[in-house]
Amino acid sequence: MKATRIESYPTEIIPGLLFLGDMSHATSYDRLRELQISHVLSIHTEPLKLPKSFVHMYIELEDAPSADIAQHFQQTYEFIEAAKCAQKRVLIHCGAGASRSATVCAAYLMRTKHWGLNDALNFLRDQRSKVNPNPGFVSALHEYSDLLRTERVNVHIQTGPSSSLWHLDVLKKADLIGSLLLDKESISFGRSADCTVILDHMSISRKHAVLTKQENGEFLLVDNQSTHGTFINGKMLKLATILKRGDEVQFGGSSRSYVLCDKNSCL
Repeated sequence: MKATRIESYPTEIIPGLLFLGDMSHATSYDRLRELQISHVLSIHTEPLKLPKSFVHMYIELEDAPSADIAQHFQQTYEFIEAAKCAQKRVLIHCGAGASRSATVCAAYLMRTKHWGLNDALNFLRDQRSKVNPNPGFVSALHEYSDLLRTERVNVHIQTGPSSSLWHLDVLKKADLIGSLLLDKESISFGRSADCTVILDHMSISRKHAVLTKQENGEFLLVDNQSTHGTFINGKMLKLATILKRGDEVQFGGSSRSYVLCDKNSCL
């Protein structure tokens, strides 16, 4: 009987950040800890329970050409970016680490590195030879590539001296008390002295949250697993989200809130 080769380790796609693997890698907890992987993204039809020490996202999706994987590109991007902002490592896995998880990895590479579909898939296959998204997923990636290209053109057109000046209006009990210009790539919120915005309310964690400007001009808000949470329009943020104009952000139990505005939409 021919022996089956067992892959002991997942494939490191982006050094220090992103790993691609199969179901066995996701359940090898000692190996995950050895690799300092704290975030696990599971794309499968069978729910997987991990120890509470891991940050886990589960997406129920079958490996079928008709499955709508594109609807998950945004939330998986936010999950990976949240780990990146926290300087953590992510494992993305499905059953075999060949189709579903590879498709999500390709989408992330296309968005963050400005690669075309072929470049992303060739890169993944160089790292992990079994990468083989099904035809429906390849079609979804083609459409995603077109969407990303359109977004980049729009950003290029809108960039320049006439661009809107994005900022956060600072409110206290509905009264405007200040404004925070979003002129940095990253703005951190918390009680720690090295945070960009220092908040002294007792419900605020030392490193509570971080807001980063994405290459397409969007703003990604990440909650750093704070004790009392971060809220968007009154709803608790689970991990990360892209803010929209007019979104109101609150940290913990602080009475202050922050509203995303540009020069054309201020309070």
